[in-house]
Amino acid sequence: MIADQPVLSISEVPGFVAAGGIIELYREKKRTRFQINLGVARKLNLEISSKLLRMAKVIGYQEIP
Repeated sequence: MIADQPVLSISEVPGFVAAGGIIELYREKKRTRFQINLGVARKLNLEISSKLLRMAKVIGYQEIP
């Protein structure tokens, strides 16, 4: 099952990180922004660059549905 594999998932779907995705892209004032679900990334043993984390809105959800 892919949910147990170290795969970086990225989407523009609203609520993606809340549903267990890792990176969600969204628009804010004509700019593309992103959220990172750090809890899921860590659970899958994915390492996210500190530079990338500084630019993101970091979410700490721990659950993968």
